[in-house]
Amino acid sequence: MESTDDIIFELDRESRLTAIFGAWIESSEVNTDFFIGKTAAEIFPEGIAEVHMMNSEIALSGEQTTYEWSFGEDVNQKHYSINLSPIFDEEGLVTGLVGIGRDITKLKETEEALRRSRDDLLLTMSRLLKVKDPYTVDHQRKVEEIATAIAERLKLPNEKLEALRIASILHDIGKLSIPADILNKPGRLNEIEWALIKNHPDEGFKILKEIHFGLPVAEIVRQHHERIDGSGYPRGLKDGEIMLEARILAVADVVEAVSSHRPYRRALGLEIALEEIKSGVGTKYDEEVVKACLELFNSGFVPT
Repeated sequence: MESTDDIIFELDRESRLTAIFGAWIESSEVNTDFFIGKTAAEIFPEGIAEVHMMNSEIALSGEQTTYEWSFGEDVNQKHYSINLSPIFDEEGLVTGLVGIGRDITKLKETEEALRRSRDDLLLTMSRLLKVKDPYTVDHQRKVEEIATAIAERLKLPNEKLEALRIASILHDIGKLSIPADILNKPGRLNEIEWALIKNHPDEGFKILKEIHFGLPVAEIVRQHHERIDGSGYPRGLKDGEIMLEARILAVADVVEAVSSHRPYRRALGLEIALEEIKSGVGTKYDEEVVKACLELFNSGFVPT
């Protein structure tokens, strides 16, 4: 049993380890006697043990649970996907747990390599706009910082956070379809020019929907100019029709745009930008998103 690449273990009703197997034990500096009879809280440092204890409680309630766990640093870091299952007696009572930890280190390394490649692609796509609109590249970068920070305050799940991060970096990619002289026009736009500008979320959607992100990046980009009261564009969506990620992106976009220099006006500053989102709470902008944004900047946050 100890030649397996997996970690296989058993726990009693108090989450104490009663048996453990795995080839990794042979190369470790401790033997199984060190682990037997101990809970995760007694084996691991504070901050690491919590995930094990939490999932043990779930499994002891009679439900199977799966979670990921990492330990070590840099090149020595290992990643495991751990499945915990309850053991039932003849009367249906949980008498203990059995766990299997699969080594997913190589999978995680592959995912990280793919993420870096994707980020390089995103950066290249974002920089395509620099030829037409030098302002937009820096704008998108700062919007990504603001939107991500707001999302973290709202405790968005990692998957939604990643979708928002990517969408923020590329939210104005649809402006590639707009002539440079319109994007950089110092004066007021006429009706036709403004109609072209208002179409850029749809154009961005058309570009991004062809890329398989595995996340709703294209839809977030398409919705980032929608407003709670339906006054936004391109589709006039209202309230619950607008994704939370798009509501966050909308606020971050407005704050950065108002506070920074634009081709047609000077920078208005952060104070006016924050007043804009405060005045639009419940009509243009999501109340919880605005609250998180205001707290963020009041804490001293400054996009780099």
